Parts: sequence; C-alpha cells; structure tokens
Amino acid sequence: MSRSLPTVVVQALYAQTTSSVFLVLLTASHSLFSTIRVVNNTQAVTSNGDVFQPFPFSVVLPPDEEDLQVRAQLQLYDVQQEILDNLRLVAGARERVVVSLKVIEAATPDTVLQSVSGLNVENVQYNAESTQLDLSIDNFLTESYPRDSFSPATFPAIF
Repeated sequence: MSRSLPTVVVQALYAQTTSSVFLVLLTASHSLFSTIRVVNNTQAVTSNGDVFQPFPFSVVLPPDEEDLQVRAQLQLYDVQQEILDNLRLVAGARERVVVSLKVIEAATPDTVLQSVSGLNVENVQYNAESTQLDLSIDNFLTESYPRDSFSPATFPAIF
C-alpha cells in the first residue's frame, strides 16, 4: 500500500511553521444504524457535500509497507452513549462496521489528500475515558481454499 503525498503537503509537514491544518474525516457505516460522519476538529466541516460533525479522535494509520496487512487503530475520546449503543447493536453480527478515513486540508475541504477505505472494525475495547477500535482490511490470503470442505456431512449427494 504505497502512499504518495502532494508536494505542497510534504512542504507543509517539513516546514518550521505553517498555516496548513490537516484534518481526518471519518465515516462509519452499517446496515443497522445510520452513517456516522465525524471530523477531528472543533467545528463541523462540509466536504464534497457531506457534513462531518466535530468529535475528538485520533488515528494510527498502517505503516507504508507492501508485505504487511493493513491495520489501523482508532481512538475515540469523550464517547457518547449513542456510539456505544451502536457498537453493542452490531456486536456478534455477521456484517461488520465499515470505516473510511480521509485526510484533508482545512482550507480546501473538498480535496482529499489521502484516503483509506474499506476498513472493518475487528475489535472494540472501551472504558470510561475512551474507546479503541482495531481496523483492518480483509486479507484474502488467509481465506481457506476451497471455502467448503467436500465431506459426506456437507455434500452427501456426491458420495
């Protein structure tokens, strides 16, 4: 998963001082609850027609290495009861919560600088202060092939 950043972003990151503010837009979706859109900012942000509500969180993105499975960590702070209720609602469900992350510059919110989508919530841990979600992309290399085992119990007609 190779990531390349625009030259303007690299210059802002390496500059001693900069006026650029980078924000992370988070979208979480599942069929059992309405889509959640939040931004790690103190004010709401509208990006490409979607409104992202302010919410305190931090993200540890996966390393930029080809051989590693894509895994990220999401830390939510000051979690509202509604979010915990949604996480409890989908616990044990076959369908997982899907998360996408987009990095933007506050001055140009419609321009996505970096994007990671299709992350599935794997593990949730929470306490009174914060909630931690482990995110990963399904690794097809760990799937069994063929998916089903051809045995008399599962396929009696071929025996």
